[in-house]
Amino acid sequence: MAGIQKVDRVGSHIRMNTRFEGWFLAKIRGQVRKVTEAVALDAIAGCPVDTGDLVSTIRTRYPGGLRGYVVVGTKGAFGDAPHWRFVEYGTAPHWIDSTGPWSLRSDEGVYFGRRVWHPGTPATHFMRNAIYRRRRLDAGGAL
Repeated sequence: MAGIQKVDRVGSHIRMNTRFEGWFLAKIRGQVRKVTEAVALDAIAGCPVDTGDLVSTIRTRYPGGLRGYVVVGTKGAFGDAPHWRFVEYGTAPHWIDSTGPWSLRSDEGVYFGRRVWHPGTPATHFMRNAIYRRRRLDAGGAL
């Protein structure tokens, strides 16, 4: 093992290599990066795409190197996508009210009136599925 420098069988004494901590942390950082990147790629693959604004916000961060985050909903190619939570968790049926004295309308130009009943949206668990997916790490990356 790379961390053991010398074994003295007579006195049953083991001395650790002083460079072991650096070696160990480098291995852990590599594994954190591999797993975080795999989660991000699975989130991108599972993310529903309409305009592409939501999928463009999925990215990774590594504060301190020993933690990996997959972030969604902020600073994407098209700006922020705060609707990520409605896609991930879905919405219950609800009323949508106009924010002014005008009618609500669809993107196709169909007018509905100042108040519309929305039947809700089913959840699409693109982040949850990516996080909880079982993964097999390669043997070369094992400690």
